Amino acid sequence: MQIVAGIDLGGTAINYTLVNGQEQFLIEGLCEHPALARQGPEICLQQIEDGLKIAAEKAGVALADVVAAGLDTPGPANAEGVLSARGSTNFVHADWPGLISAPAWKKSSASPSPI
Repeated sequence: MQIVAGIDLGGTAINYTLVNGQEQFLIEGLCEHPALARQGPEICLQQIEDGLKIAAEKAGVALADVVAAGLDTPGPANAEGVLSARGSTNFVHADWPGLISAPAWKKSSASPSPI
């Protein structure tokens, strides 16, 4: 089974949705996990990964079945996934501005590549 994850990263919470190949949503309602964004990207990226595992369990699918993830981040980013130096009001940690989201995600995670 191939699953795509939608991950919405906010300053205080991360929301997840999972969709299968038949375009069926596998999680009913809200699936939310704390972001801990104020503690910096290293901790927050781990929170994203931990929450994705929880979402997969809630949907009754294996994490290995998640083949791709769309990652929505607050504030502006360019086409390569570099977060704006201005950042978001909730992303105040000094390591957020200029972070390249896709390579940071792959470096911190055994989870699927973001799209």
